[in-house]
Amino acid sequence: MIYIDKNKVKRPANLDSKITKDRRKEIIKANKFLKGAKYNKRYKTADVKKTLEKLYNNKCAYCETNIERWDVEHFRPKSLYPWLAYSWDNLLLACPTCNGHKSNHFETINEKAKLETHDLEIIHNLSEKYNKKENNKFVHPELEKNIESKIVFDQDGVISSEDERIQYTIKICKLDRDKLNIERKKQVLDNYNKYVMNAYLMFENDDKNFKKAVKAINKTFIEQANLNENNFIAFRKFAVKNFII
Repeated sequence: MIYIDKNKVKRPANLDSKITKDRRKEIIKANKFLKGAKYNKRYKTADVKKTLEKLYNNKCAYCETNIERWDVEHFRPKSLYPWLAYSWDNLLLACPTCNGHKSNHFETINEKAKLETHDLEIIHNLSEKYNKKENNKFVHPELEKNIESKIVFDQDGVISSEDERIQYTIKICKLDRDKLNIERKKQVLDNYNKYVMNAYLMFENDDKNFKKAVKAINKTFIEQANLNENNFIAFRKFAVKNFII
């Protein structure tokens, strides 16, 4: 997980359209998220999908895997917070695996927030308010600016944290699942070690040029760790500080 700044993009127009507002009113009146395509498609419109793809660089908000197929995920589940089904700060991009594990899990320390009349005036910006009120355990990647500094990885790509909220998010989304750990290690550290080994074989008896080659490899690795479109940025940055440099 890395911090995502949603202020970099403009809110999709369809979320403020009359038809979306009408669907929200019907949901609020029913006091539950209503079934049917006319309700589901309002948070899946083309402009919503396109904007989320751009914002998240086609990567899952939780596991940071670049994905071909993804879901528009509700940070606060629409089954528990139906009035937030079309709220911009409640919509994230997630892979089917993380989204499936997360499902309707959303544990809070305090009582869950309820819709108040004045909330409708700021319907697209309620996450921060609700987070403070509920003291929820799940981490919102758009509201955690220092999230990367709280995440730890080992050299096998296994993720952990001393932060209880991040621990909860890792547990629920299964961000330490075996296949994901293997893929993180493969794409980041294994790939780095392959380049270093190739340089060693090329300059086995030339220490000066070997060191120059490793320096260039490190420079490229650092550059790649700062390109948010790459997979596993949190792991790449951790590797730079703890394994590479």
